[in-house]
Amino acid sequence: MSLIPFLLEDLYPTSHHRFGTGYYPRHLWKNYEGIEKKSHIGKDGFEASLDVGHFQPNEITVKTDHHSIVIHAKHEEKQDEHGYISREFTRRYDLPEGFKPEDLISTLSSDGVLSIKCPKHQGSNVRHVQIQQTGPVKQSIKSNEEKKEGK
Repeated sequence: MSLIPFLLEDLYPTSHHRFGTGYYPRHLWKNYEGIEKKSHIGKDGFEASLDVGHFQPNEITVKTDHHSIVIHAKHEEKQDEHGYISREFTRRYDLPEGFKPEDLISTLSSDGVLSIKCPKHQGSNVRHVQIQQTGPVKQSIKSNEEKKEGK
């Protein structure tokens, strides 16, 4: 067994190895920095924005699972300016109490920003009932009263 790798570790740490790709390991994660532009929970509800410009719309899925939002994007290997690359990421957000995942809205802008919005659920059980308009009712009430008086 050779001691040379142990002696050279101080001069050239293994964390600086390129693994035959021409990239340092810190460069491999550069594509994933800045995917999430912002996310916050405010008085209006939950909002998140992600930069998914490297993916086609059919390569992105947004789904809800109980009180979680799961965003998944994946594309197979394709050529770019450095060679070939494949990308995949999954982002999960846990919604706090008071949010209904059924009300989730997602939009994708033309410049590749995916926006997720989930309004805060109103805690009251008040339900607005629509009033349907019908024909005149007074005539039928009067005719019923006239029939009773005529007897």
